Amino acid sequence: MSEQQRLIDFEALTEQLRKAVAAIGMAAFVGAVAQTLRSGVDAGALLRWLTAFIALSVLAGAVLVAWHAYRGAVRSHGRGERLSGEDVGVVPPRAPRPRKPDDS
Repeated sequence: MSEQQRLIDFEALTEQLRKAVAAIGMAAFVGAVAQTLRSGVDAGALLRWLTAFIALSVLAGAVLVAWHAYRGAVRSHGRGERLSGEDVGVVPPRAPRPRKPDDS
C-alpha cells in the first residue's frame, strides 16, 4: 500500500514563505533607511514601515497557502481522488430529520 500524498507540500510552502518574508523585510528595511536618511529619524515613519512589513507578510502567507492548496487539489484531481461531494465532508453524515406535516 503506497503512502497517501499530502494535499499541501508544507516543506515547499515553508521555503517559499521564508523567501517571500525575507524579500518583504528587505524592501521594508531599505525603505525605512531611505526615509530616515532623507527626513531624519521619525518613530511614526518607522512604525508605518513595520506595519507595512507585517501586513504584507500576512498577505503573502495567505496567498501562498491558497496557491499551494489549489495546486494540491489540481494534482489530486489528476490522480483521480475526489475532494468534495455529498459523501465527502469534514463531519460525519447525519440522518435527515423527519419532517413535520406543517413544514414546507
